[in-house]
Amino acid sequence: MSNTTYPNLFSPIVLAGRRLRNRICLPATVTNFAQENRITERWKHFLIERARGGA
Repeated sequence: MSNTTYPNLFSPIVLAGRRLRNRICLPATVTNFAQENRITERWKHFLIERARGGA
């Protein structure tokens, strides 16, 4: 992705007093990984991998 197309995408931003290192986020996502309204190992690993990616 070209930084000239989205010049602010990788720039820090302050939201509600909290500084974020870039403007990439993970939106609300339906995974259907829960079982009986409880977190599963699959769901936990999904979130861990997203966090490792920086979102």
